[in-house]
Amino acid sequence: MEPMILLRDIVGAARGCILPMAHAVDITAELLFNQHVALDDLKLCEICALVAQRLENPPKPNSLAKYIERWANRCWYRIRKDKRVVELIGREIADIDGPCMILVYLATYAHFDKPYFIVLHECPRAFTGQPFHDPVR
Repeated sequence: MEPMILLRDIVGAARGCILPMAHAVDITAELLFNQHVALDDLKLCEICALVAQRLENPPKPNSLAKYIERWANRCWYRIRKDKRVVELIGREIADIDGPCMILVYLATYAHFDKPYFIVLHECPRAFTGQPFHDPVR
């Protein structure tokens, strides 16, 4: 599923530009599942730097990071409000442990069309930085 479609499905026709967040989800999926970066090695500041490279007129790095953090929190709020945590993440959780994890959850769903905890169970190596056999593709 395209990150933009996934985000619009979550937040609807929300105000504000969702493009940086869509790029952040796409880049997170690329890093985890194609470049085999370990989950523990993902850094929001590095993701934001890559997002800035894709934007025509990127804001300052700190502004971009805060913008993506706000969108991550907004997505988490809507997922919880609409009672879609199990559908999109794979099990009930109380907190997202920071904006980088919502990027991981959404990137996993966008890449596999399955929630994070289902993919973690089916293919744990996908998050370790090691090459893996993609069970979906």
